[in-house]
Amino acid sequence: MTAERWQRVKALFHAANELAVAERAAFLDETCVGDAAMRDEVEALLATDEQAGDFLKRPLISGGLRQFEKLAVEQQELHAGQQIGHYRIERRLGAGGMGVVYLATDAQLGRLVALKMLQADVTRDAARVRRFQQEARAASALNHPNILTIYKVGQAEEVGGAHYIAAEFVDGRTLREECQRESQKGGMPLGVALELLIQVAGALAAAHEAGIVHRDIKPENIMLRRDGIVKVLDFGLAKLTEQALRPGVGFHARVTTQPGVVMGTVSYMSPEQARGLDVDRRSDLFSLGVVMYELLTGHTPFQGETTADVLAALISGEPRPLIRYAADLPAALQQIVARALAKTVEDRYQTAREISNDLKKLKEDLEFAARLNGRAGSKDDILTMAVGARANAAEQITFATRQVDQLIGPGAAAARATLEKRRVNTLATSRFAALRGWFGRYRKTVAMVALAFAVLAVVYGRQVFVPRGNAIDSVAVMPFVNVGNDPQMEYLPDGITESLINSLTKLPSLRVTSREAAFVYKGRDVDPRQLGEAFKVRAVITGRVQRQGDGLVIRVELADATSGAHLWGDMYQHPFTDLVVMQEEIAREIADALRLRLSGNDQRQLAKRYTQNTEAYQLYFKGLYQWNKRSADGLLKSREFFLQAIEKDPGFALAHVGLADAYSTLGSYHIRPPREVLPLARQSAEHALSIDGQMAEAHASLGKILTDYYWEYSRAESELRRALELDPNYANARRWYAVLLASLGRFDEAVSEARLAVNLDLSPVASTELGNVLYRARRYDEAIAVLRKTLDVEPNFVSARAYLALCYSMQQRHGEALAESQQALAAAPNNPDFVGLAGRAQARAGQREQARRYLKELGALAKRGYVSPSPFSGIYAALGEKDAAFEWLEKCYVERAATIRALKTDPLCDSLRQDPRFDALLLRAGFTP
Repeated sequence: MTAERWQRVKALFHAANELAVAERAAFLDETCVGDAAMRDEVEALLATDEQAGDFLKRPLISGGLRQFEKLAVEQQELHAGQQIGHYRIERRLGAGGMGVVYLATDAQLGRLVALKMLQADVTRDAARVRRFQQEARAASALNHPNILTIYKVGQAEEVGGAHYIAAEFVDGRTLREECQRESQKGGMPLGVALELLIQVAGALAAAHEAGIVHRDIKPENIMLRRDGIVKVLDFGLAKLTEQALRPGVGFHARVTTQPGVVMGTVSYMSPEQARGLDVDRRSDLFSLGVVMYELLTGHTPFQGETTADVLAALISGEPRPLIRYAADLPAALQQIVARALAKTVEDRYQTAREISNDLKKLKEDLEFAARLNGRAGSKDDILTMAVGARANAAEQITFATRQVDQLIGPGAAAARATLEKRRVNTLATSRFAALRGWFGRYRKTVAMVALAFAVLAVVYGRQVFVPRGNAIDSVAVMPFVNVGNDPQMEYLPDGITESLINSLTKLPSLRVTSREAAFVYKGRDVDPRQLGEAFKVRAVITGRVQRQGDGLVIRVELADATSGAHLWGDMYQHPFTDLVVMQEEIAREIADALRLRLSGNDQRQLAKRYTQNTEAYQLYFKGLYQWNKRSADGLLKSREFFLQAIEKDPGFALAHVGLADAYSTLGSYHIRPPREVLPLARQSAEHALSIDGQMAEAHASLGKILTDYYWEYSRAESELRRALELDPNYANARRWYAVLLASLGRFDEAVSEARLAVNLDLSPVASTELGNVLYRARRYDEAIAVLRKTLDVEPNFVSARAYLALCYSMQQRHGEALAESQQALAAAPNNPDFVGLAGRAQARAGQREQARRYLKELGALAKRGYVSPSPFSGIYAALGEKDAAFEWLEKCYVERAATIRALKTDPLCDSLRQDPRFDALLLRAGFTP
């Protein structure tokens, strides 16, 4: 920092320090226009001044100013291109109370990081450095999608041994900046604000449960990424509970500072923090309450002309009610904020999860009220919407009663009377449903049965058949038909089919044919009996989807897979906006038609709604439609649709899982470098779990990502096993678990899991994965039999042909290997994987020049787009050119290609196993040689 610039910083600091705290932001907005770094420096100086020891015993200005005088003189400014270990400095991001932050590139992993260089006076004291390192390590153990990740703590010999922290770089805005931006547009929407606060509360809950107290929650330490994900910063940087470093920490672990020392930013302190007393996690909840108040009103709850005045207000003052600034905020929100800002810790929220749960409940209630209000042409419209869906009807009616004063006004009494009538009718309908079941079990005469059918036909106006016998325990849901081949609707029938499959799969008493198996028959008119034989199921579900104006008509039928007889049918006609309700209704009535005895948990699974936003749901379906194409264009489009769905509803967990799978597949299909997309995949999967920890899909996707890219095999196994505990019928989890077990050399378990996956999922994908596992186990004859059978059913499934070529090659059946590899390459001529497959087959057959031609072809493809180093390493290994093979394997390691995950057991690596370099590579990849 130049002397001239430092004088400017000092002048602004003195001027800002004379202003009331609430006025400083506007002053800095005006004086630091176009110089964000200058503003960072002044704000850091102000913050440090507030923290500079016991405010009752020394002038507030002295500590912070002297500290920054030292920093300006002693802190060596780094420049673009300078190396700090394996980090290359790109540019300066800003300064804080602990030091200067730079944007840097991690040369080893090829990712951007935020590099914080600690200021000189922190690093002189060995005890402080040691404690800082302990605390930073503890903080780095926090693994939550809403908490900034710490990658490394180290010393930079290049600049005199200065200590530094390498952390995740967040591309976005601080909450302070976001609020200023939103204020120019009229303020942040309440739903967006609630979602943001829910994420912050989730981050605090994770930290507190790990024994870590933040102590400086404020808008500057909360960042919003461009995709809507919140990141809480500065966990553990000299702000950890000392108890967190000891075993057996309780939830109320306390943070002890030197007596009387005030730590934190004054406006966001808790009363006990302002008094210099010991604090625990409930102090963070008070600070969160301050952030909530400011976010919702644009004002801080505790104000004063001087820092001492602010502290006095914190200790003994009361904030003005929210309605003073925002009259339309719901009363429930005032209660939440008031409880968070309670002066005594006993009256305050006790855990962050309590705040999170209350905010989530409020958000759900407001969304439901908004839907009612949006449909309210009359009182009857509101009431009809309130009780229109059978699922959770009682809860909806109760909520509608609470909302009726606000939504209808003077007609509230009459509306309540109407609601009571609806409630009685709803109960009557439920009782009639029970009576219908009673008729099904205890019909005595043909006349009674006929009467039951007649009554049902009159009441429901639907085609119903209640067959005898036991429950149907297996079913295939075939791809629904797009009636009229409407190009605007091509995504919707597939999405409805897949959603229905996923809902029914969660019922433990029912086996459902997988999406992959069913969609082999898309567009084909096949007899139910043929499908029953192919899939070994007792019934087949078919459907037709048609747009009618702004409405949607779905016809669903259930047929006996043995006789072909029609068992049940129904038609559903709703506005497009009721798509979520319609899906739920269809799943529930199919379960009823299958005569399944559902537990309370089963019923909840069928009624589960991942989003209430129809637009988000449609965008999710569009993402699935594109993702299932598995083409480069389709995968890139799927990512965009999933992102749009998340923008419509940030709490839509399934869309986050879809985004994780899109990023993961972009890496595994070599469309994007793994290091570019797999970290994003992990973030998306973990965010889905932060929303709903009971999602088998999210646990399974995370397990696959941890296997393929992070090589965290133990945790990957835990995630995949958890997915199977939640949904034993989830075939993808079985397949991915089988691949992990095969990678670890646990072949018997791997084959068992792969066979279970085939039993659940009679698709080419599952049987090919079984062939892959058998190939890894070197059970080539068994693998060939499975893969040939797969190709008999689906001759165009190229992956099966590729593994068949590998098996033949390992058995020295080179003619057959060459033939299969050429067929695979002909089906996908520009696919680097299949070019590499053909090159390996030629090399193992002794045709070295032909193999080298394929190396040249790979090089040409690499000039046009991304090509993984994996096929290069495979061809060189097959040629016996070990130095070149290890050179390309090292590139695989740096790029974290899936080849490394397969290293331990892939037969293609057998020629390299005696080389010491191979064992060294295994160790680096997390394996035991």
